[in-house]
Amino acid sequence: MRAITRIAGNEVSIILRQPIIIAVFAILLVLAILHGMGHALMIRSGLAVNPVPEVDPFFDVGVQNIVWPTSVYLSAVAMFIGILSSIDEKSSGAMRVLIAKPLYRRDIVVGKFLGISLLMLLLTVAFVSLFVASLLIFYGGPQSPYELIRVPAYMVVLYVYVMFFLAISMLIGFVCNNVYLALGLAGLFYWSDLTMSGVFSVIEEINKFLNYISPVHVLFKALYVNDHSMFDLLLPFSEWISGALPIVVWSALLVIIILLVNSYLFSRYDA
Repeated sequence: MRAITRIAGNEVSIILRQPIIIAVFAILLVLAILHGMGHALMIRSGLAVNPVPEVDPFFDVGVQNIVWPTSVYLSAVAMFIGILSSIDEKSSGAMRVLIAKPLYRRDIVVGKFLGISLLMLLLTVAFVSLFVASLLIFYGGPQSPYELIRVPAYMVVLYVYVMFFLAISMLIGFVCNNVYLALGLAGLFYWSDLTMSGVFSVIEEINKFLNYISPVHVLFKALYVNDHSMFDLLLPFSEWISGALPIVVWSALLVIIILLVNSYLFSRYDA
């Protein structure tokens, strides 16, 4: 466990020394604030037309619209970092140095994953928190403060989704030796997962299969229970948890399975 912790810490240190990564993180946090401000203005504009809305605009117009930017931005960042991390280690030979020490190869895979996961957790919490804080500052709070519990619940679902993409990106990195090929394959997967679901939805059997392995499909199965979004206050929070928990657990299990595959592939690297 100490070896995994050391590798994770080293991974965090390497990432944070990259100016481009710091710039991307800063841009994302600024975008979070701007998105929050923009949706706060949308709510105020809507209230000017309809002063007594049927639903709570804080969730229906505000927080509900955080799903697209957070899922797209954060998953893209996770894939980019995951691929560059695994490819760079393979090409630079740093992995061989680590393996020369008393370490299992799986420790390297798990340690790198945990290091990146920690950074993505901090970025996920910061992005969603800044978005919601902007809504609170420029618009106000929800009609029922208790319902704010849905926000950290969304952070959990989003984080597992981002880890799904991270595990897949590291898998692509371990399979490919060329960074451009890896980025191209990752981009193709990313695009197809976001867009091709609509195409496959007309093919029932394929769509059923995608429902269980596609990150986007799994994300929306967790977010929507009984045809209601988790931000729809008509859906009791307890009922949403009952429906979403099995999907979140399944997603986490898929991440673990992909990590095991990554460990196997790396164990055969230069074997």
